[in-house]
Amino acid sequence: MIATTFLLLGALLAAASDGLSNLAMWSLIVGALTPPLLSVIQQPRYARFRPVLMIGAAVIDGVVISWLQGNLDFSRFVNSALVAGVAIITAYHGIWKPSGISPAIEQKTGGA
Repeated sequence: MIATTFLLLGALLAAASDGLSNLAMWSLIVGALTPPLLSVIQQPRYARFRPVLMIGAAVIDGVVISWLQGNLDFSRFVNSALVAGVAIITAYHGIWKPSGISPAIEQKTGGA
């Protein structure tokens, strides 16, 4: 969990210092904060659908972030969705799940 946290923080710092686009930085930030929101929808008894939900969230993140950045075209959407998707998966498996936050949200919002 600590290593993943440092990985995400390092990616943010690298993005800021290397002049990575605002699109990539916002995609990383939004993607890292998305898993708790997905936990409200995702329930433990439907865990086999979690990858589909994560991909859907990455696509939605990509569209919204590209649109908010002022230029919704296919290449910006793909870049944003890919960065958000990697951030969602990394943050879920490295921070939100091991800390117990996502499983607790899933239990509280849907029961088992």
